[in-house]
Amino acid sequence: VDFPDPWPANIPEPWQAMLKRLLAKEPEGRFSNYAELREALVALQPVESPTAGRLPRTLAWLVDLALLLALYVLTFFAMHAAVAAFEYANGTPRLSFIHFLIAVGSTLVPAVGMAFQTLTGTTPGKIMFQLRIVTPHGLEPPKRTLAARSLFQFLPMWLSLIGGIVTAIAPLIAAFIVGSGFMFVIADAAFALFHAQGRSLHDWALHTRVVLSSRG
Repeated sequence: VDFPDPWPANIPEPWQAMLKRLLAKEPEGRFSNYAELREALVALQPVESPTAGRLPRTLAWLVDLALLLALYVLTFFAMHAAVAAFEYANGTPRLSFIHFLIAVGSTLVPAVGMAFQTLTGTTPGKIMFQLRIVTPHGLEPPKRTLAARSLFQFLPMWLSLIGGIVTAIAPLIAAFIVGSGFMFVIADAAFALFHAQGRSLHDWALHTRVVLSSRG
Protein backbone atom coordinates (compact mmCIF):
# COMPACT_ATOMS: atom_id res chain seq x y z
CA VAL A 1 0.00 0.00 0.00
CA ASP A 2 1.37 3.39 -0.98
CA PHE A 3 0.57 6.08 1.55
CA PRO A 4 0.16 9.73 0.55
CA ASP A 5 3.18 11.98 0.94
CA PRO A 6 2.45 14.37 2.43
CA TRP A 7 -0.61 13.16 4.30
CA PRO A 8 -3.75 15.32 4.18
CA ALA A 9 -3.67 17.95 6.92
CA ASN A 10 -7.02 16.80 8.33
CA ILE A 11 -5.63 13.36 9.30
CA PRO A 12 -3.88 13.53 12.71
CA GLU A 13 -0.39 12.05 12.98
CA PRO A 14 -1.42 9.33 15.49
CA TRP A 15 -4.07 8.12 13.05
CA GLN A 16 -1.49 8.06 10.27
CA ALA A 17 0.71 5.79 12.39
CA MET A 18 -2.30 3.58 13.13
CA LEU A 19 -3.14 3.15 9.43
CA LYS A 20 0.48 2.36 8.61
CA ARG A 21 0.54 -0.41 11.24
CA LEU A 22 -2.80 -1.84 10.11
CA LEU A 23 -1.68 -1.98 6.48
CA ALA A 24 1.98 -2.84 7.01
CA LYS A 25 3.41 -5.25 4.45
CA GLU A 26 5.53 -7.14 6.94
CA PRO A 27 3.76 -9.05 9.79
CA GLU A 28 6.17 -7.72 12.41
CA GLY A 29 5.06 -4.20 11.54
CA ARG A 30 1.39 -4.91 12.34
CA PHE A 31 -0.43 -5.25 15.66
CA SER A 32 0.40 -8.58 17.24
CA ASN A 33 -3.11 -9.24 18.56
CA TYR A 34 -6.56 -7.75 18.97
CA ALA A 35 -5.89 -6.57 22.53
CA GLU A 36 -2.97 -4.45 21.35
CA LEU A 37 -5.08 -3.01 18.53
CA ARG A 38 -7.94 -2.23 20.90
CA GLU A 39 -5.60 -0.49 23.34
CA ALA A 40 -4.25 1.69 20.54
CA LEU A 41 -7.77 2.54 19.34
CA VAL A 42 -8.89 3.52 22.83
CA ALA A 43 -5.86 5.80 23.20
CA LEU A 44 -6.76 7.54 19.93
CA GLN A 45 -10.44 7.94 20.73
CA PRO A 46 -11.26 11.68 20.72
CA VAL A 47 -12.85 13.02 23.89
CA GLU A 48 -15.37 15.82 23.54
CA SER A 49 -14.50 18.43 26.15
CA PRO A 50 -15.69 22.03 26.52
CA THR A 51 -13.18 24.77 25.81
CA ALA A 52 -11.68 26.18 29.00
CA GLY A 53 -12.62 29.74 29.89
CA ARG A 54 -10.25 32.68 30.10
CA LEU A 55 -10.16 32.78 33.91
CA PRO A 56 -9.03 29.17 34.62
CA ARG A 57 -6.50 29.37 31.78
CA THR A 58 -5.04 32.60 33.15
CA LEU A 59 -4.93 31.29 36.71
CA ALA A 60 -3.23 28.07 35.58
CA TRP A 61 -0.64 30.11 33.67
CA LEU A 62 0.01 32.31 36.71
CA VAL A 63 0.43 29.23 38.93
CA ASP A 64 2.99 27.78 36.53
CA LEU A 65 4.93 31.06 36.35
CA ALA A 66 4.85 31.41 40.15
CA LEU A 67 6.23 27.89 40.61
CA LEU A 68 9.01 28.52 38.09
CA LEU A 69 9.80 31.86 39.73
CA ALA A 70 10.08 30.16 43.13
CA LEU A 71 12.36 27.50 41.64
CA TYR A 72 14.44 30.23 40.00
CA VAL A 73 14.86 32.13 43.27
CA LEU A 74 15.95 28.97 45.09
CA THR A 75 18.36 28.04 42.29
CA PHE A 76 19.76 31.58 42.05
CA PHE A 77 20.47 31.93 45.77
CA ALA A 78 21.83 28.39 46.03
CA MET A 79 24.35 29.03 43.25
CA HIS A 80 25.35 32.40 44.68
CA ALA A 81 25.77 30.87 48.13
CA ALA A 82 28.04 28.19 46.66
CA VAL A 83 30.16 30.82 44.88
CA ALA A 84 30.36 32.97 48.03
CA ALA A 85 31.46 29.97 50.09
CA PHE A 86 34.13 29.14 47.51
CA GLU A 87 35.40 32.71 47.47
CA TYR A 88 35.46 32.88 51.27
CA ALA A 89 37.33 29.59 51.61
CA ASN A 90 39.91 30.44 48.94
CA GLY A 91 40.21 34.16 49.56
CA THR A 92 39.68 34.90 45.85
CA PRO A 93 37.86 37.98 44.57
CA ARG A 94 34.54 37.72 42.84
CA LEU A 95 34.90 36.48 39.31
CA SER A 96 32.52 38.07 36.82
CA PHE A 97 32.81 35.04 34.54
CA ILE A 98 31.49 32.76 37.28
CA HIS A 99 28.54 35.03 37.86
CA PHE A 100 27.91 35.12 34.12
CA LEU A 101 27.78 31.32 34.19
CA ILE A 102 25.30 31.51 37.06
CA ALA A 103 23.07 33.77 34.98
CA VAL A 104 23.30 31.36 32.04
CA GLY A 105 22.63 28.41 34.33
CA SER A 106 19.47 30.10 35.59
CA THR A 107 17.92 29.58 32.14
CA LEU A 108 17.70 25.90 33.05
CA VAL A 109 14.70 26.77 35.25
CA PRO A 110 12.25 27.62 32.41
CA ALA A 111 13.86 24.80 30.44
CA VAL A 112 12.72 22.40 33.17
CA GLY A 113 9.15 23.71 32.88
CA MET A 114 9.32 23.41 29.10
CA ALA A 115 10.60 19.84 29.29
CA PHE A 116 7.93 18.87 31.84
CA GLN A 117 5.07 20.07 29.64
CA THR A 118 6.62 18.55 26.50
CA LEU A 119 7.02 15.12 28.09
CA THR A 120 3.80 14.99 30.13
CA GLY A 121 1.47 17.14 28.03
CA THR A 122 0.45 19.18 31.08
CA THR A 123 1.67 21.53 33.82
CA PRO A 124 1.01 21.84 37.57
CA GLY A 125 -1.32 24.77 36.89
CA LYS A 126 -3.34 22.80 34.36
CA ILE A 127 -3.53 19.83 36.72
CA MET A 128 -4.77 22.10 39.51
CA PHE A 129 -7.51 23.61 37.35
CA GLN A 130 -8.21 20.34 35.47
CA LEU A 131 -7.24 21.61 32.03
CA ARG A 132 -5.83 19.74 29.07
CA ILE A 133 -4.13 20.67 25.79
CA VAL A 134 -5.60 19.01 22.71
CA THR A 135 -5.53 19.21 18.93
CA PRO A 136 -8.62 20.21 16.91
CA HIS A 137 -9.43 16.45 16.82
CA GLY A 138 -9.39 16.19 20.63
CA LEU A 139 -6.10 14.26 20.73
CA GLU A 140 -2.87 14.99 22.58
CA PRO A 141 -0.60 17.21 20.44
CA PRO A 142 2.76 15.93 19.13
CA LYS A 143 5.79 16.54 21.35
CA ARG A 144 7.20 19.21 19.04
CA THR A 145 3.93 21.14 19.25
CA LEU A 146 3.95 20.89 23.05
CA ALA A 147 7.56 22.11 23.09
CA ALA A 148 6.75 25.13 20.91
CA ARG A 149 3.66 25.91 22.99
CA SER A 150 5.57 25.74 26.28
CA LEU A 151 8.18 28.10 24.85
CA PHE A 152 5.46 30.70 24.31
CA GLN A 153 3.86 29.94 27.68
CA PHE A 154 7.05 30.67 29.62
CA LEU A 155 8.17 33.48 27.33
CA PRO A 156 8.13 36.20 30.04
CA MET A 157 10.66 34.26 32.14
CA TRP A 158 12.82 33.41 29.12
CA LEU A 159 12.90 37.08 28.13
CA SER A 160 13.81 38.28 31.61
CA LEU A 161 16.68 35.81 31.93
CA ILE A 162 18.04 36.23 28.40
CA GLY A 163 17.69 40.00 28.62
CA GLY A 164 19.69 40.01 31.85
CA ILE A 165 22.48 38.00 30.23
CA VAL A 166 22.67 40.01 27.00
CA THR A 167 22.40 43.41 28.74
CA ALA A 168 25.98 43.15 30.02
CA ILE A 169 27.23 42.55 26.48
CA ALA A 170 24.89 44.51 24.21
CA PRO A 171 22.27 46.64 26.00
CA LEU A 172 20.53 47.77 22.80
CA ILE A 173 20.15 44.20 21.53
CA ALA A 174 18.86 43.11 24.92
CA ALA A 175 16.30 45.93 24.92
CA PHE A 176 15.15 44.93 21.41
CA ILE A 177 14.81 41.25 22.38
CA VAL A 178 12.88 41.96 25.57
CA GLY A 179 10.73 44.66 23.95
CA SER A 180 9.81 42.50 20.95
CA GLY A 181 9.05 39.54 23.16
CA PHE A 182 6.78 41.46 25.50
CA MET A 183 4.98 43.00 22.51
CA PHE A 184 4.18 39.44 21.41
CA VAL A 185 2.96 38.59 24.93
CA ILE A 186 0.62 41.60 24.82
CA ALA A 187 -0.60 40.65 21.33
CA ASP A 188 -1.16 37.07 22.48
CA ALA A 189 -3.23 38.23 25.47
CA ALA A 190 -5.22 40.68 23.34
CA PHE A 191 -5.99 37.96 20.80
CA ALA A 192 -7.33 35.72 23.58
CA LEU A 193 -9.34 38.60 25.05
CA PHE A 194 -11.20 39.33 21.81
CA HIS A 195 -11.40 35.81 20.38
CA ALA A 196 -14.90 34.38 20.61
CA GLN A 197 -13.69 31.30 22.52
CA GLY A 198 -10.82 32.99 24.33
CA ARG A 199 -8.28 31.19 22.17
CA SER A 200 -4.76 32.62 22.38
CA LEU A 201 -2.62 33.59 19.42
CA HIS A 202 -0.12 30.78 20.04
CA ASP A 203 -2.95 28.22 20.25
CA TRP A 204 -4.33 29.50 16.96
CA ALA A 205 -0.89 29.34 15.32
CA LEU A 206 -0.08 25.85 16.67
CA HIS A 207 -3.58 24.40 16.08
CA THR A 208 -4.14 23.58 19.74
CA ARG A 209 -6.75 24.47 22.32
CA VAL A 210 -7.14 24.17 26.07
CA VAL A 211 -10.17 22.25 27.28
CA LEU A 212 -11.66 21.14 30.59
CA SER A 213 -10.26 17.71 31.33
CA SER A 214 -12.83 14.91 31.41
CA ARG A 215 -10.29 12.14 32.07
CA GLY A 216 -9.72 10.81 35.53
